[in-house]
Amino acid sequence: MTPAFGLVALRGNLAKWVPIGHPEWWGPITNGAGLDATSALIARPALKSESPARWYLEDGSGRSIALLQRILWYGETERTTWAYQHTRCWPNPSV
Repeated sequence: MTPAFGLVALRGNLAKWVPIGHPEWWGPITNGAGLDATSALIARPALKSESPARWYLEDGSGRSIALLQRILWYGETERTTWAYQHTRCWPNPSV
């Protein structure tokens, strides 16, 4: 966890977050269900402009926050999820 992300978590901002609309994953995650491979996150190496992050969630930031909420609220440290990992940045990695 990066220092900035850690500060957001410690200030309680993650505990209050709810997604806009009613995404299909919100109910199952808040009720303790896991996500299967069809709901995998998509991660890629961070661009220089996204420093100090090492990874960037291209798709799945809401799902990852909801999963982190479960970990923080209920101590579910064993919770995991599926993710696809890109091995390189997009065509212009200097952005």
